[in-house]
Amino acid sequence: MSSAAREELLKLATSISKERLRTYESQQQNLALSIDLYHWNIVLSQSAYLPLHILEITLRNHVDQCIRREKGGQWLLQNVDWLLDYDRSSIKQAITKLQGRLDSVSHSDVVPSLSLGFWVGLFDARYDNIWRTNIFRAFPNLPKGRDRQDIQKKCKNINYFRNRIAHYEPIFKRTLRLDYENMTTMLDWICPTTRNWLHGKCIFLSNLRGFYSYCTSNNIVLDYTRKIHY
Repeated sequence: MSSAAREELLKLATSISKERLRTYESQQQNLALSIDLYHWNIVLSQSAYLPLHILEITLRNHVDQCIRREKGGQWLLQNVDWLLDYDRSSIKQAITKLQGRLDSVSHSDVVPSLSLGFWVGLFDARYDNIWRTNIFRAFPNLPKGRDRQDIQKKCKNINYFRNRIAHYEPIFKRTLRLDYENMTTMLDWICPTTRNWLHGKCIFLSNLRGFYSYCTSNNIVLDYTRKIHY
C-alpha cells in the first residue's frame, strides 16, 4: 500500500473514530480490511431496513386492529386505563408531540407515532388476557402449539436487532440469516402474502452471501462467541 493510500485510510479512520472501529479491528488487524468490514456492516444494515420496515408496520397495524375490537376504535385516545403506567406514559408523550404540530390528533395519527418497543411490550405476560381470545386474529397463521410467549420472544429479538441498526451499531457478528428468518416468520404468521412480497423485493440475503464470500476470500473468521438470544 502506498503512503498516500495509507494516509487516506488513517484520515477515514479518524472520521469514523478509533473507538467505533475497535470492534472491526478486533476481527482483523489490517486497517483496510477493518474499514471494509465497517462498510459491509453498513450495507447489511441498509438492506435489513426493508424487512424491518414492513414487519414493524404490519405488526402494529394488526395489533391495533385486534385491540380496537376489544377496547374500542379510539382506544389510544380514550381507553388506556388497562395499560401499564409505562405504556400509558408512552402514549401520552406521543400525543403531546403530535399536538405540537397538528390542530387535532386522531387515533390513526398516534399509531405510527409509537415505537416498535411499545407494540412489542403489548405481548408482555401482564396483557395475556388480551391475547387469549385475540391471538389468532392478529396471527391467523400461528402454528399449533405456539402462543403469546413465542411471539414476544421473536418480537423482542427483532426489536433489539432494529435498535442496533438504528444506532449504527455492529450487526455483522450476529447470525444474520436467523435474524432475517425471525422477521419473515413473524410476517408469515400474520400475512403470508406480505411475506412473499417482501421476499421477492428484499436483497438482504443476497448481500449476506456477498459478505460471507468476502470474509472467505480474505480469510476473515467471524467470532460468534458472544451469547446472542433468539
